[in-house]
Amino acid sequence: MIVPRDVSRRFVRGVFLACTLVCAVSPAALAQTRQPYTPADDALVLEHVGLPRAPGVLQLRDVREQWLAEPGNYAISLAYARVALDVGRQEDDPRYFGYAESALRPWLDRAQPPPEVLLLRASLRQVRKDFSGAMQDLDALVAAAGPESAQAQLARATLHLMQGDPAAALNDCTALDRRIDPLLGGICVNAAQGLSGSAASALAALDQERKTALKASLPVRIWLLATAAGIADRLGQADAALADYADAQALLAAAGTRDPGLLAAYADCLLEQHRDAEVVHLLAAGTRIDSLLLRLALAERRLGEAGDASMTVRADEHSATLGLRFDEARQRGDSLHLREEAMYQLALRHDAARALQLAQQDWQQQREPIDARIFLRAASVANSPQAAQAVLEWMRRTRLEDVYLEKLTEHPAPGSAP
Repeated sequence: MIVPRDVSRRFVRGVFLACTLVCAVSPAALAQTRQPYTPADDALVLEHVGLPRAPGVLQLRDVREQWLAEPGNYAISLAYARVALDVGRQEDDPRYFGYAESALRPWLDRAQPPPEVLLLRASLRQVRKDFSGAMQDLDALVAAAGPESAQAQLARATLHLMQGDPAAALNDCTALDRRIDPLLGGICVNAAQGLSGSAASALAALDQERKTALKASLPVRIWLLATAAGIADRLGQADAALADYADAQALLAAAGTRDPGLLAAYADCLLEQHRDAEVVHLLAAGTRIDSLLLRLALAERRLGEAGDASMTVRADEHSATLGLRFDEARQRGDSLHLREEAMYQLALRHDAARALQLAQQDWQQQREPIDARIFLRAASVANSPQAAQAVLEWMRRTRLEDVYLEKLTEHPAPGSAP
């Protein structure tokens, strides 16, 4: 479920921040260098400067300095936490979530944290896949009926969608009627209906909103395009889906920002259509983020199998890098990328048994259509169709329409696409 990190000025602020990474040098290091160093050879490399990182890093540095000067300042601490959370999402790097939590710690330690802090904690818990904890915070905010309740209810609706409960999401979306912008509420409703047996009508309703959305904020436009693209893809309308994904990426690029989750969904759609060369072009600069590197390696592997030896070499290198990253994450106790590791084990390592084990663990956390596809493919390749009964029951209960899942249930077969 692709949801913008800011769907209005009041909803999850601090999104789409434009900036680049700068190399920081410690004061101690500067103190040790009294005279500038001039190399004797102009060809000598003094330092390798990294590629620009997530938009927001420069702003994060600035607001961090303010926070360090006044760590007890509530407004500055909230601002720092919001920017750190957003950068962490864009970088897919949990270290930034720790920065956000540190800024909020004085208020999180209270018996009753302020509502704004609870809302941010819910976001932190969600990105860490602590969905039950996030739901607890959101339930409390909705029940309190304070100024943050509508924001919390929208966040709860999207969390229900991530956990495969479109009926509960629809209840939240409809309860928000007249409390939020009609366009925003309509996207919410159609996102839920698009996962519960009314995909065609939901897509038609979203199409009707496109002209209205032209005047909306960037995050709302992105959410509409991403929701429509996901529904169209599941209905087998790949060209329409890819057009919406491309439009969304163009809008983000024009704004000088990015959304790795949306980019991964775009790549998944291309992979399903075996447009592997386009995936390589799309993700060439995304090797730092695991979810994007994975899709890049999948495309490279298939191009290699089609006869491009250079792609085989690149796929092997990227696969080895992914293996090291997953091992490191496991040593840290990090289980944030079960979905990607299941895809990796199935398509790149060809270890269906391990892939199925990871898919089962992932299914306990999140239940989006992509998770169901991975689960069914792993069960098929592992020759364990009985393991997929939970997914099949979920599909029947939600009445999900997905041409890829339908093919998997009618004609189970191995596949390297997500």
